[in-house]
Amino acid sequence: MARPGANTLIVTNSGNAGVFIPAGAVNNETTITIQSVDERFGEGEQCIPGLAAQFPGAPETTDNGCYDFRADPPLAAVNDNDGTFNAGFNATVAICPPIAAMALPHETLDELVLFRFDDFGEGGTRLDALENVQAPFLRCDPHYSPSFGSRGSLFGDLARTFAAIVSPRPLYAGTRRMMFDLGAGGSTDGFSRFAWALPAPPLE
Repeated sequence: MARPGANTLIVTNSGNAGVFIPAGAVNNETTITIQSVDERFGEGEQCIPGLAAQFPGAPETTDNGCYDFRADPPLAAVNDNDGTFNAGFNATVAICPPIAAMALPHETLDELVLFRFDDFGEGGTRLDALENVQAPFLRCDPHYSPSFGSRGSLFGDLARTFAAIVSPRPLYAGTRRMMFDLGAGGSTDGFSRFAWALPAPPLE
């Protein structure tokens, strides 16, 4: 549950997805749900309709890559606005890329972007590429810190950040390629459906 004036960190039981909501992002309490939706798709269906080079996970496994993030009550009611977090208090949504994405060459892996998809009904949709950010609350993130989100001193936080920079980066799940450098998260002002994809090449 996200509460006013408090940082909120939620990670799924699988450890493959999570969200960090900073203090000040909501005006009232709201329950946060993170749900994998890979199993919903039939033959030919996509996590995000029309998005090329996306990487949803495999149904009926823990290798998930398509997630719905929701607030109940919704952010529009919680913050009395258009359905966003308070200005200047974006959340960090994070998803560990599924095996298919992790098999990409490292230089291509670094190009992956978390996309947010909103379906407003009656054909109205919106697709946004999120700014990549660190998500130290997920093990697949190269900046992973088990103590992230807990109370600590400023000196301790700086020391852990420095150690993460100078230390060898961990391998994700032992047999997978080293995680991409930028981080497993994306900065977002609201909740919806999220998945990893390669950005479309620029038009000639």
